Amino acid sequence: MSTLTQKLARLGASGKHPNDVERDLFRVLDLPVAPFYVLLPTKRQSNRKDVVLTRVPVLLPHQVYHYMFEAWLYIVLFLVQDHHMGWKHSLGFIHIFFKSWAP
Repeated sequence: MSTLTQKLARLGASGKHPNDVERDLFRVLDLPVAPFYVLLPTKRQSNRKDVVLTRVPVLLPHQVYHYMFEAWLYIVLFLVQDHHMGWKHSLGFIHIFFKSWAP
């Protein structure tokens, strides 16, 4: 079982505290942008006839694209400024920069 799978299985203290699952998920994913919350009507689990408003996290595309552009720009500038140290060193930096996104 992968490390990511193990971390996901432990969300909310392995299901003992379901209210903490969302918080734990965002800590595991280590997202570079804050989620935007929308209220969506959903059916209550205990009674499917009742409709309640639920906060659902959404990543806004323009924020994700902005982060990706800044990361790309930072890497390109780093490679250009650091070309004298060799490409092998610079490519190693890219792995470190994106380590939070690797499973």
